[in-house]
Amino acid sequence: MALLDMRDTLDLATGERALAWRAGIHELYPNASSLMNVLMRTTKRKKVDTDPEVNWWERDHAQRELIVETGDVPDQQAAGASDTLDVDDGAYECPKHSLIFNTRTFEIVMVSADPTTDTDISIVRGIGGTGNQATWADNDVLQVIHTSHPEGDSVPSAISRPPTKVNNYLGIHRHATNNTNTALATRLRTPQLRQRAKAEALKDHEVSKAWSCLLGRKSERSTSDGIVRTSAGVMEFCTTHVYNAAAGFTKSGFRSWFYDVMEHGSDEKWLACGLTLFKIIEEMCEYESVQFREVPETDTYGISVKTLMWGGKRLHVSPEAILSRSTTFTSWGFCLDFDQIEYAYLTGRDTDWKPNRQNPGDDRNIGEWLAEMGWVMYNADDTMGYVKTATSYSP
Repeated sequence: MALLDMRDTLDLATGERALAWRAGIHELYPNASSLMNVLMRTTKRKKVDTDPEVNWWERDHAQRELIVETGDVPDQQAAGASDTLDVDDGAYECPKHSLIFNTRTFEIVMVSADPTTDTDISIVRGIGGTGNQATWADNDVLQVIHTSHPEGDSVPSAISRPPTKVNNYLGIHRHATNNTNTALATRLRTPQLRQRAKAEALKDHEVSKAWSCLLGRKSERSTSDGIVRTSAGVMEFCTTHVYNAAAGFTKSGFRSWFYDVMEHGSDEKWLACGLTLFKIIEEMCEYESVQFREVPETDTYGISVKTLMWGGKRLHVSPEAILSRSTTFTSWGFCLDFDQIEYAYLTGRDTDWKPNRQNPGDDRNIGEWLAEMGWVMYNADDTMGYVKTATSYSP
């Protein structure tokens, strides 16, 4: 159709104008940055030479606290009298001449013979006391304090504490790029197609390993595609120190969890948390006048964190991108003890770029990032834990 008079830009046909374009794609991506990235960069790395199942031994310290068995308690006896003590378990931790302190009555008794079962102890009542000793009660808490041997005594019986076997599997993480040779030869407004695809696949690869550290579950199963192994993470290893804040995040609840998780392991730990939980902790500290201070990045692997300190123990709190982007896990946080974590990989199978994975004759270029790795978390149930479902602060 013919046009009269002057034309303006709106009169031009679709596609006739040479529009201005910015090169590249400006991505908004929940990459495995900050604390999880630090974990994978700085944690101890150990190669596994033999098998994709990794095993280790753990052993707890001696059980030094006993509980009097219900329904069978020592009655009133004179100091120096022989008696029998029944406990729920732990008798083998009390060889002959051990001293046991009743935390309710303050009476001290001495073990008079090596226990032959883990629940029965022969004792002498009222060590250091006089007169009749009080009747004990169900569930009295007893503290094993020390031993006291007679002069010239023979060597005491040794205590044997078998360790516990723990294991995990190494899972295979693979993230591929797939570009036709035509696409690679085409002049695009988003240049460097191959490099961008490789970088994006690496981001996906690191995020995959980060999630496995937090939420992974251990398994080894046979499928129609072959043997599949998955690696356990914090959530499976840690079942004891879990703070469920669904009913409201409180200072007393969080502080109790803090001291429990700090009882063993390092005095300095890290809480990778979602943004919702981070803001709740900030709100609690502001309301309760608890110091929650910024720490120089030079002291925290180059990432920005805030540190909470109670009882000489430090918890570095950092909002983690992959958690903050999740509608569920933005209200969660995972406490990590870097001294107890190892990044384990099968020999020759740590993260590496594998180019030219296409079949011969394929008119395309395929590459992939591949790692066969898993996590070794020593004494995790005692040294780590997590906070979940914290949606609001309850003063």
